[in-house]
Amino acid sequence: MKTTKFSIQTDIENKEVTLFCHFKLEGVMNHSTIHSFEINDTDEFEPFVVINELDEFKTMCQVLGVAQKVVKKFINTCVLTASLRLEDVIVEHQPSRWLKEFQHSVIIN
Repeated sequence: MKTTKFSIQTDIENKEVTLFCHFKLEGVMNHSTIHSFEINDTDEFEPFVVINELDEFKTMCQVLGVAQKVVKKFINTCVLTASLRLEDVIVEHQPSRWLKEFQHSVIIN
């Protein structure tokens, strides 16, 4: 979907990150899906998200038109950045192509 956008917000104090997917349904109304993920910070220098609802995450990635591993890497990069800076990361209403560009700017393992 060309008009699909996303937002992400970390909450390092509560060890949570929220990903929003904004899209048009039937070309009329704006809709959003929201997924929250727990931050596992057992390794202080390499925190990562725990994705429990795999089917919902997969569907969200399909709507965004971006591979799951790319979205997960982006989320983890935001979490790591927030943890290192001790400041939450907030990205609002960016086109999903931004995630595709992120994919090409880093090496995905």
